[in-house]
Amino acid sequence: MLDELLTDFEENGICECINENYRKLPQFVVSAVNVRGALRRILLAEGGLTC
Repeated sequence: MLDELLTDFEENGICECINENYRKLPQFVVSAVNVRGALRRILLAEGGLTC
């Protein structure tokens, strides 16, 4: 899912709300960092991050 989100951000720009055929609040840059916590937890669980 994160790969799809990053691809969408790269191709269509960052938005606060993204769903199938729906995008709201373009250029809401804080959305780019909102996924950081989830990504960090995944990397920690997989051993790809140590702190």
